[in-house]
Amino acid sequence: VTALFGHSGSGKTTLLRAIAGLERVAGGRLAVNGETWQDDAVFRPTHQRPLGYVFQEAS
Repeated sequence: VTALFGHSGSGKTTLLRAIAGLERVAGGRLAVNGETWQDDAVFRPTHQRPLGYVFQEAS
């Protein structure tokens, strides 16, 4: 289990959405254990990312 803390507006949701593959971030690189999941040339689809995501609200 991992927790992410920060002030309102600091980018917590954007980071989590990028890790989950729900949002593309321009001009950045996301790598997990040395494997690139997202950058300007690579985007690993959400269903190929070995993680779980629990939404705060069921909306």
